[in-house]
Amino acid sequence: MKYTPKLIPEGINVTPQHPLIDFGYLIATIVLISALIFFSLGWVAEWLVIKISPTTETKIGQILISSTMPALSSNVLSADPRLDYLQKNLLPALAGETQPPLTVHLLDDDMINAAILPGGHILVWTGLLKAVQSENELAFVLAHEVAHFKHRDPLRMLGRSLVMLSLLTALGIGVNQEMAGLPSLVSQTGELIGLQYSRQQEQ
Repeated sequence: MKYTPKLIPEGINVTPQHPLIDFGYLIATIVLISALIFFSLGWVAEWLVIKISPTTETKIGQILISSTMPALSSNVLSADPRLDYLQKNLLPALAGETQPPLTVHLLDDDMINAAILPGGHILVWTGLLKAVQSENELAFVLAHEVAHFKHRDPLRMLGRSLVMLSLLTALGIGVNQEMAGLPSLVSQTGELIGLQYSRQQEQ
């Protein structure tokens, strides 16, 4: 039987849909897969960091506090009697002995706030000390931060922050020659830790 070639029909490899619709599907698929990967990595990172030993957490805390404090150096009160009271009287009564041990850093600023970093570093702003009406109120705020520490929430936030930083770095967002390297990574991670905890963590 003799083969007779035929002309390929016009547009056989062209989708009947508008190209922009196909492009939209492609973008949506990429975004969905990226989101799934991001949240999966975040969950894995959160699961891994809470298994970090107290010794390793202490080292991480030292790196973070070393990268955070230079920017706040003009506000750090290292010889204030209130710091001595917080560190030696109030905090031990609230937390007892912890691993790693808790360390208070008093910052001279009117911000009414307290926060905790991995490694047990509690930041207390003098604005909070001025705002509270009693020792009980201050103890309540500090106990809240101690609870975050014991639940290892700062480490959980660190894990998710590192995933976010890795994603931003991969996308080339906010990365330049001056910001490249570990010190910048640690510094930015420290800033991300300052974001609000989830409602579940707060509860």
